[in-house]
Amino acid sequence: MKKVIILLMLILLVLLSFSQENDKVTIVFVSQPGVNVYINGSFILTIGSSGNATFSFSLGNSYDIYADSDYYIQIGDPLITTTSDGKTVVFLNMKPAAWIGVISNVYPVEIFVDGVYYGTIESEDDMVKIPAGVHDIIISSTGYVDEKLSLSISWKEEKYVKVTLKKAKPELYIILPYSEFSPNGDWDKDELEIKIYASQPATATVLIKDLGGKIYMEKQVLLSAGVNEFKWDGKGAPDGEYVLQVSAMGKTQERRVTVTRKNYTYKKEIIFATLGLFSALVIAAFFLLK
Repeated sequence: MKKVIILLMLILLVLLSFSQENDKVTIVFVSQPGVNVYINGSFILTIGSSGNATFSFSLGNSYDIYADSDYYIQIGDPLITTTSDGKTVVFLNMKPAAWIGVISNVYPVEIFVDGVYYGTIESEDDMVKIPAGVHDIIISSTGYVDEKLSLSISWKEEKYVKVTLKKAKPELYIILPYSEFSPNGDWDKDELEIKIYASQPATATVLIKDLGGKIYMEKQVLLSAGVNEFKWDGKGAPDGEYVLQVSAMGKTQERRVTVTRKNYTYKKEIIFATLGLFSALVIAAFFLLK
């Protein structure tokens, strides 16, 4: 069951401003009857038939609060206001909910409703809670083409959809934030940042060689679907041009990279000098205020 996390750090700031006695503050939760409220993972109360419930908090602590119900779902952030007598009112925006299941040829599948992620279905026995109504649904699984459909679902309804996902065409790309780097210890582009995009999980061979074919780095890496990040420190490689080659899923991509140690920026020295000056100012301020 999906549980919507409501972070109340903002509330704590309001509490510190308005609470005046006993280091306690009263929170009034307002929502539909039957909505359960949890604090730091523990159940504290259920909204009653009046549509509200009260709870007292101790100041000086932080709280993670979420609301949950079998037949309602949180939409958007809660509305937080403070009354003149110091009470904080939290309006939990809970909407009528329904449940969707997926009969698919592959699992897990992720469920997106009107462009928003609502959960992952692990098997045909699993369901995800979504808002009731008419929606555009996307059913997605890594390495497969998304299935898009329109769905009308009523409050408290449990509805299954059947899909057959097709294998996605393998895609492989090399992404370089910069193609020239200087492994000279100045803390500026000392390593080559390599980003590899793969459309599905795969084993890749990453190879770096000079223009004459001499290999300076070769390794097997496991790629996850999406962007994978690696670094090459350039050790043992003289200044010059190199070929970065990535092979996976029957595809090979290449990019040119340049090693040059002549670009010394003094970035490291500037950082140390700045830290030293800051430390000296902090120490001086400490003794002046003592």
